[in-house]
Amino acid sequence: MAYLVFLLLLPWPAIAAAAQPLQNLSPLTAEEQRGQQIFEKGRSARGSKIEASLPGGVRVPASAVPCAGCHGIDGLGRPEGGIVPANVTWDALTKPYGHVRPDGRTRVPYTDRTLRRAVTMGFDASGNELSSVMPRFQLTMRDAADLIAYLKKLGETVDPGLTASTVRLGVLLPREQTVKNKQLVRQAMLHYFASVNGAGGVFGRAIETSFTELPSDTARQSAAILDFLHDQHVFAVLGDFTGAEPEIAAVMLKTATPAIAAIAPSPQTDSPLNRYVFYLDGGVTEQRNASDLKSADQRNWERATAAAEIITEAMTRAGRALTRGGLVQALEGFSNVQTSLPAPVSFGPNRRVGISGVQASALDPSNPAMGGRL
Repeated sequence: MAYLVFLLLLPWPAIAAAAQPLQNLSPLTAEEQRGQQIFEKGRSARGSKIEASLPGGVRVPASAVPCAGCHGIDGLGRPEGGIVPANVTWDALTKPYGHVRPDGRTRVPYTDRTLRRAVTMGFDASGNELSSVMPRFQLTMRDAADLIAYLKKLGETVDPGLTASTVRLGVLLPREQTVKNKQLVRQAMLHYFASVNGAGGVFGRAIETSFTELPSDTARQSAAILDFLHDQHVFAVLGDFTGAEPEIAAVMLKTATPAIAAIAPSPQTDSPLNRYVFYLDGGVTEQRNASDLKSADQRNWERATAAAEIITEAMTRAGRALTRGGLVQALEGFSNVQTSLPAPVSFGPNRRVGISGVQASALDPSNPAMGGRL
């Protein structure tokens, strides 16, 4: 099975020119983090109820129509279905010369007060009524202040594990298996990411990896994962989640860290859905079926490579202004994506299992590390 063939890799000079400098970016304050939750998820970290008014007087939870759903995680507002959501980054909202819409209507720059009015009442900075497609959100004054504080930083923050020239990924190695199996997962990741880096990286960023193995003691696993994220400053996590699926999922949710499970016999897919953790398949039954004609070595190599392919493609789709939220959004857009696995991978806003009914594949003698490529 060929490697991912549609991965976007630009020539090195073009990538270097497009890379975004991160030196001036800073972490979010507590107020800005609360605003980010409202913008991306439509939920208040203060516990307030946020509702959105839609055309016809329909009221729904803001979580059903969060700001990022139309304006995008990056706030740039890409056209979709004939609707052109506004660019809501602070620079665009507060340009000294205001803004001219495609239909010729103009507005003056926004202030904190007029932006709050736009979000809650549906009038722009010049008093023009906004499109009815734009929900009117019922916010407390404190929630509105949090949201505006975040909008002022939108596009100017950086997630852990990112620099102007690198993105660092954390890899969980198999537990309680042979040294050879652990080495295979490590080698598969390093082999694939080396090929990406050799072609210029992802929008000028080289992919770095940090490896760890979780303790067997379940009571220590959550703390070990948190320590790994903190000490290694990783942007996202992938690898073998066997025996620690609940603990890993809980930490990824708590820290808003995207994760791709190459192997996870017990995927955590119960409601409410954990938006940060994605699984290659539905668990132990499907993995057993897929392994009938393979050794554990072959399976580990194939799955580790597929996870590396998936996260690289997702980072590419997320674009130059890479964020954790953008990565999750990109993964949710996967539909029949071909990887080293024999079956295509599909995710979605309400789907976190990529493959249903994994098929076994034959050994390809061209693989340099396995004596074949899967």
